[in-house]
Parts: sequence; structure tokens; C-alpha cells
Amino acid sequence: MNDKPINQNPDRYTIGKDQWVVSASKDIRPLTFPFGEPLTDLKPVLEADGIIINTNSFLLCSKKTLDTIKEMKNPHYDVSVNGSIKVKDKEVKLGNTIPIIKVNIDKLSSIGEGRKLSNDKAGVESVTYSYDTEKVMGVPKGIVDQLNYTLVESSLRPGDTFSYWDWIDNADTKYNVTQLKIDNAQEDGKLDQKKLKTFISGVDSRLKALRSDFNSIKRTFFYGEVPSASGIKVTKAINQIAQPEDDIIKHQYVEKSSTALGINQSATQTAASSSVAKVEDAKKTLTDRIERTSSNLQAQIAEEQAKDSLQQQQIRQDLQSQITRNDAYYRERYGNQNSR
Repeated sequence: MNDKPINQNPDRYTIGKDQWVVSASKDIRPLTFPFGEPLTDLKPVLEADGIIINTNSFLLCSKKTLDTIKEMKNPHYDVSVNGSIKVKDKEVKLGNTIPIIKVNIDKLSSIGEGRKLSNDKAGVESVTYSYDTEKVMGVPKGIVDQLNYTLVESSLRPGDTFSYWDWIDNADTKYNVTQLKIDNAQEDGKLDQKKLKTFISGVDSRLKALRSDFNSIKRTFFYGEVPSASGIKVTKAINQIAQPEDDIIKHQYVEKSSTALGINQSATQTAASSSVAKVEDAKKTLTDRIERTSSNLQAQIAEEQAKDSLQQQQIRQDLQSQITRNDAYYRERYGNQNSR
């Protein structure tokens, strides 16, 4: 179905061999206008009608727009120039009324590569960028989704897919001393040296694991290094939209509580109490630093989201303004003629 018909005297227009033929009457020699050079390999992947996006690599449009072009029922509404005619001293072209907007995506790959160190320092293991997504008619789906989100107000914002290092995984078993205290509890009035040794050894191993993870976190968030501590889990977020008020990613913190054993105040017992205190101090320091890092990351996300929202709004307004101007131009020139 052609939704862009010729409004004025459509009976005067006929299609000849590779050209349009326009005749006012049988007694007047008709005008001929050669067909314009058609665009090839148009990919109907967009949701927005009446517009073509040129990314240098692809020509994108909606299925409805492509069908209208293929029907070729109106020489005035076309992406190509269907000849021209002189009106007084001015040459007027037929067609060339479907706007073609250029969007340069050639630099996306280099921009993504330039983000690597920043991602590494944010604890991000990997990111699936829009240009690396699955293909739709040969076009990355992430690019198509982003264009549709920009062009169509009702389109949903595409999410992000990424993986991040998760130090909190297995924290309950790695640092917890509760079971260790239960298994090595002292009887009243007695001091079991074997249990005390086992307890101190257990506290020391947990303290080492805590320090190892803390150092790993520092090396990652300060220098962007891959975590060196063993057992660090990689968590994947699929099609997620980051919002400052959302807790999409679990905050990286470890918070445990422990109480020292109240036995005889011998030198050995003092050493055990000191080890427990060291564990508590180290855990508190780790928690404070991780929470500060998380707050900084959330603030950065909020700032980037605000910038992106403003840019998307400006692009949508610019595109809508251009489409409105083209539509007004078409209606004024070809939709309201009063020719005989």
C-alpha cells in the first residue's frame, strides 16, 4: 500500500521505460524525467519510518519506508533525484525528499578499546559493546537497538552486558571464625593447648585470606590488574540498565563479627586475642575501602547516565526537527499545488 500518493492530478503521471512521463494534455508534448539512481542494499531494521540512516558501512531504514521506495508510485517522494525541471531561473529537482542522516559508527571500536583501562579499574572483567553484538541482516543488533531508542520515543533503552569480579563470593566460609570458635572452645578452668594452637592457626589462615583479597582489590581498583587472589568469581550481568538508585550489582564488602575467648590471661591467650582483634581491624578497613570505592563508582555511573540522557534527548530533538521540516517542505511544494 502506497501511503505517499500523488495528490495533484495523478492521472498525468505514467511510467515509461526508465523514466517518468508527465503530460498535461494530449496536445502538449509530455515531460520526461529519468529514474534516479536507486540505493542498493537497504536494510529494513529500523522502527522509524520516512528516514534513512547512513553509517558508511550500512544503509538502514524501516520496512515500511523500503516498501514505499520499491513501489515507486510518486516521483516527488523518493530517496533518489528523478530528474529536474527549470522554473524561471531556478532548477527544481524531483524526488530526493526522504532524508538521509549520516551517523558515524566507525570510531566506536576505538572508543571501546580506549575504555579498557577504565573498565579494568572499575573491576569489570569484560564488556559486550553494541558493535560486538549478534547480527541482524548483517548489522550489529546493539547498533540497531540504540538507533531505534534514539529515533522512536516509545522504544526501550537497550541494556548493557558485562562481567565483573565478585570478591564477596564465598566470604562466609573464607573469613568466618564462628565454627572455629565452637570447635576449639575451652572448658572452664582449663587451657587446652592443642585447641588454642588450632584456633590461632585458623585465625591466621583467615587473616591471610582477608589480606590477600584486600591486596587483590587494591591492585585491581588502583592499577586495573586482574585479581591475583584465588577463588575470585566472575559475575555476568546481561542486558542490564545501570541506574544510580538501583542495586543491580552487589556492593563489594565483607562484614563479619567475632568475640575474643575469655580464658586465662596467659601470654598465649593474649596472642590469640590479639589475632582476633587484627582480623576485626582488617575486616573493618576492607569494608570501609570497598564501600568508598562502590560509592565513587555509583557517582560515576550517575554522571555518565545524566550526560547520556541529555545527548539522547538532543539527538532525538534534532532528528524530529529535520523530519518535520522535510515533511512540511514536501506538503508545501507537492501536496497543495493548484495546477490544471
